[in-house]
Amino acid sequence: MDENTQLLALSVFFVAIGFFGSILLDGWAGILLVVIAVTSFFIASTIGLRFLATAGIPRRDTVCRECLEPTDS
Repeated sequence: MDENTQLLALSVFFVAIGFFGSILLDGWAGILLVVIAVTSFFIASTIGLRFLATAGIPRRDTVCRECLEPTDS
């Protein structure tokens, strides 16, 4: 599991809670939930773009050192 998966899930959860909650609440509570939802949306989209940008590229700390070193043949 990637280190940002939990943050992405939490952001998506807050987006849903924020938008559905703002429909049900009036006044400052609804405005606050909209702000939380919009902020969470930007966090989730940033993390999503990071996933797309690094898809298929092995991380440096997961590459086997023996696989990279030349062998004497």
